[in-house]
Amino acid sequence: MAQATDITQAYADQFARLRASLPGAKDPKLSALREGALARFAKAGVPTSRLEDWKYTRFGALLDAAFEPSSPVVNGIGEDAIDALSPALAGGPRLVFVNGLLRTHLCRFDGLPAGMRVESLSAAPAGLAEALADRDADALWSLNGALARDGAVVTVAKAAAEGDPLHIVHLARPGAGDEASHTRHMIRIEPGAAATVVESFFGPDGTTYWSNATCLIRVGRDARLRHFRRQQEGAAGLNRTAVRVELDAGGAYESFGLFLGGAIGRDEISVRFAGEGASCTLDGIYLGRGTQHLDCTTRVVHAVPRCTSHETYRGVLDDKAHGVFQGLIRVEKQAQKTDAHMLSKTLLLSDRAAVDAKPELEILADDVQCSHGATTGDLDPASLFFLRSRGLPEARARAMLVEAFITQMVEGIGPDTVRADFTAAASAWSAGGSCGGMTGGRA
Repeated sequence: MAQATDITQAYADQFARLRASLPGAKDPKLSALREGALARFAKAGVPTSRLEDWKYTRFGALLDAAFEPSSPVVNGIGEDAIDALSPALAGGPRLVFVNGLLRTHLCRFDGLPAGMRVESLSAAPAGLAEALADRDADALWSLNGALARDGAVVTVAKAAAEGDPLHIVHLARPGAGDEASHTRHMIRIEPGAAATVVESFFGPDGTTYWSNATCLIRVGRDARLRHFRRQQEGAAGLNRTAVRVELDAGGAYESFGLFLGGAIGRDEISVRFAGEGASCTLDGIYLGRGTQHLDCTTRVVHAVPRCTSHETYRGVLDDKAHGVFQGLIRVEKQAQKTDAHMLSKTLLLSDRAAVDAKPELEILADDVQCSHGATTGDLDPASLFFLRSRGLPEARARAMLVEAFITQMVEGIGPDTVRADFTAAASAWSAGGSCGGMTGGRA
């Protein structure tokens, strides 16, 4: 393993080579923001299990060598290939990022909801400055800020009605492997507006690459954002997505994630309530086989009174797969009348599969309703016996119970096109059997 100082120096050298070509390079303010982000990364280094937040997850490949920036890909990808990745969403508006760069010839701007404006981060200086002006960040978020070449700036105008979902597709096409894309998005929902955004991550099997994506979200007063994420990287891919949300008074954020790809995947959501009467719902499913490692980490900070948060995560793990759920709800002293609940449920289909579940509550207020819990185990023996007593073979009975465990969550999401897309992906995973392999996205 390389020394930590070698890794950080390698990224510093990489930044020095790239800085002249990074968006905003000629703006002293933006350059200073990137330099500050790189300095924070250099000070913290690549996360290891010595950090409490990373106790259960180790991105071993990131400690071996610095990943080079992904090469731009222009040819060889058609609209039909993108449509095939998510057929249910193929007819709606979309943005397509290949190796972290927006490819307008693959995008579909027709059908954008009224009041929604979409810009490339590389072509939006004001948005870039806001996206990079972040001091409270961890190491990988900071590295993303230093090296981000592109992303989306999505703004939904005040009081705009919710329209069709905007689909943001991330496609990895590394040339020689050991390449990384650092994509940074920003979504702003102005007061009284509503929108739905879907993010999907795909990549090829057979090569190691790293998708390091961040998304900064600000939901205005009495506004709402429904945010869906589907992580279906290639079998050797590494994925780390980080979402940071701030909610004004009366704002609502609804999140649902489906995580079933990659050798190692970590999804992080951090939500902070900035105004009273706001709410968030964080739901997700992680599905792992083989030696996959899938980590869902959430942090919800109730900093003001009368806000509501609900979290439900489910996992299904087979073979030697390892799952992680870390959820923290912090209720500040002034956040009276908080209503916050968290639940994690995991099915272990093999005695070699494992999960680490760590739901936490930190409550400094005294007038609250809060709960947390976690369950882990095999399929319910009574339910299995019931199905087998009706003549079903054991394998079929077990498959039906697993699918029911998964679809009970997926069936509750909307709109219809998103539900159909996620249902198809989850069903394909369920039909994949229990012996190795995975359903990876291919273009």
